[in-house]
Amino acid sequence: MKKIKKIGGKEMKLKDLQALRAKALDEATEAVDNGDMDLYKAKYEEAEGYLEQINALNDLEKAKTVNTIADFNVMPAEPVTPEAKNELKAFVNFMRTGDVSNAMVEKVDEDGGLIVPEDISMKINEFKRNFESLEKLVNVEPVRRPKGSRLYEKLGTMTPFVAVDEMGEIPEIDGPKFERIVYSITNYAGILPMSNDLIQDSDENIIAYAARWGARKSVITRNKLILDAIKTLTAVPMATVNDFKMAMNVTLDPMFLSSTKIITNQDGLQWLDTLTDKNGAYLMQPLITDPTKKQIAGKEVVVIGNAFLPSENGKAPMIIGDLKEAVTLFDRQKQSILTTNVGGKAFTRNSTDMRFIEREDVQLVDKAAVVYGQIDVSSVTAPAGV
Repeated sequence: MKKIKKIGGKEMKLKDLQALRAKALDEATEAVDNGDMDLYKAKYEEAEGYLEQINALNDLEKAKTVNTIADFNVMPAEPVTPEAKNELKAFVNFMRTGDVSNAMVEKVDEDGGLIVPEDISMKINEFKRNFESLEKLVNVEPVRRPKGSRLYEKLGTMTPFVAVDEMGEIPEIDGPKFERIVYSITNYAGILPMSNDLIQDSDENIIAYAARWGARKSVITRNKLILDAIKTLTAVPMATVNDFKMAMNVTLDPMFLSSTKIITNQDGLQWLDTLTDKNGAYLMQPLITDPTKKQIAGKEVVVIGNAFLPSENGKAPMIIGDLKEAVTLFDRQKQSILTTNVGGKAFTRNSTDMRFIEREDVQLVDKAAVVYGQIDVSSVTAPAGV
């Protein structure tokens, strides 16, 4: 190996050797460009000599590192802070006397509570609520036009045929009467803006949650339209079990008894559930086909929460009859859900906007098929029965 060159009697540093090698390579390149091959060979050999010295210095540095022995069984000492001393002292004191006055405790943030992670869940927990849909109880008719009408036979007193003598003249009779039920579709809609930051940063599927929220809102909307149509009837007051029986047996057309259901709220359910016969037996019983539901007088009871079907002035609603014959929901468009992050205001406010639209109308078509009663629930218990 060539001897290591010295500058001014001192061994050359690594960076000096690297600089000299680079200069020699530049001169070798210039010699080739000028056609001076002898000078090229000389400068190339000089560059190679510098490279040997550079490699030698690198090898020595590696050797020095290997020769340094470290005891990996001994952890490096860390400076003991006053806080650490206090914590150690508190721990020793607790172990000796049981005194926790100076110990680290979870209950106090500054004494250790801050280092205990909280059980924080970002999952959206949806409260279970009674979203009983009345839509399944009424007649739903899809329509293609925003406006229209339907013909229904008008109820009236039907008289019998008259007796006619032999060869006598047969008189004319009154023909059937009809009435026209007109519907007019209305749009029911809303836009729910959601921050894109919220959507991107949340672990929850915000879009899916919002869609479920919109579906529940649709149930509330259609329930209100159906109930508003029924409330156009004159309310029948009910205060006793006899009033309830009168509405079912007399006021309601007997043609609908086999398909009758009873719709009420929680107040009405409580009133019905306390009705008893003369022997003190409760009239309300589990539905034979579905024990999770209730029946009274053989009729299923459908309960809507007070929050969505409230009592008014101490009177709970009691809807008795066949809603499929009584009410028609003209459905122009089931709920449509569209989202955008560029249209409307979404682009300028960096949001995703979810639009809900449904188009419908509800009409009361057969008033004889239902009774709209109101139960006096001002008293805690319903009067005893027969």
